[in-house]
Amino acid sequence: MLGDGRLHFIHQRSRHAEAFPLVITHGWPGSIVEFYKIIGPLTDPTAHGGDGADAFHVVCPSIPGYGFSDPPRARGFDIRKVAETNVALMKALGYAAYGAQGGDWGAMTSSYGAWLDFLRGRLSTYIHRLPVDQSFTCAAGRAIWGFPKTVERIELAVDGGHARCRLEMDGRLVLTLDAPATGSRALSDNAMLTYSMIDGTLHRTPFRSGADEVGMQRGGATLTLGDHSVADELRALGLPKPALFSVWMGHMRGRFDAAMPVEG
Repeated sequence: MLGDGRLHFIHQRSRHAEAFPLVITHGWPGSIVEFYKIIGPLTDPTAHGGDGADAFHVVCPSIPGYGFSDPPRARGFDIRKVAETNVALMKALGYAAYGAQGGDWGAMTSSYGAWLDFLRGRLSTYIHRLPVDQSFTCAAGRAIWGFPKTVERIELAVDGGHARCRLEMDGRLVLTLDAPATGSRALSDNAMLTYSMIDGTLHRTPFRSGADEVGMQRGGATLTLGDHSVADELRALGLPKPALFSVWMGHMRGRFDAAMPVEG
C-alpha cells in the first residue's frame, strides 16, 4: 500500500554492498515487463561479464492504473503525480539518494521526480558564487549564513510569460538566462539545511522554504555565456548544456534559524 491505493513494483536488491539505487519507470503503452531482461545485468553485473562497481539496487514500479497497481481515484493524476508516487516509494524503501531512468512517460516522470527532490531539499547543491543586486542581502547572507554573496549588476525582465536574466560583473557580461515565467502550483514549506563556512568554521543552518506560482517544464531554459572570467569557469564545467528542466517561482519565502557551529 502507498497512499490510498496499492502500488505494484519490483524491488531487486544487488548482492553488491555498494550498489546504487535506481528507479526505472515505464511509459505508455508499456509495463515493467519491458525491464525484465535488464534487471539481472543491473543488479549483478559480475555475472554478466561486468564490474561490481556498476551494480544497482533496482526498483521498477507499475504506474498507477497499469499492471497490478490500483488506478487513480481522482482526475488529474498526471506525470507530476506519478513522480510524487515514485519519490514516496523510494523514501518508503529507505533510499535517501538514487538515480532515475525512464522512457516516454517514464522519462518525463524521472525529470519531475528530480525536480521534486531538489525543491524539497532531498538533493544537495553546492553554491560557489551567489551574486545579488542589493548590499543588504549581500551583507546578511555573508555575515549570518556564510553564503558566498557579492553585489553585482543583475537585470531581470518578465514579459508575456517569459523571463530574461542578465548578469554582469566588472562591467562585462557573465551570462544571460532565458526561461518560462508561468506557474500556478504551490510548494508547501519544507525543512532544509545549509552548511557554510563562517570565519573558517563549518556552520549548520536549518531553514524552511516554500513558494507560490510555481511552474516547471522539461527543458525550457536557455543559458548564454558572456566574456567574463566567471563565464570561462562555467565553460570549464561543460556549460552551456540543454536544460533538463526549468523552474519558475513567482513568490518564494524562507525562514532561517541561527547558524550553529558543527562540532567534531
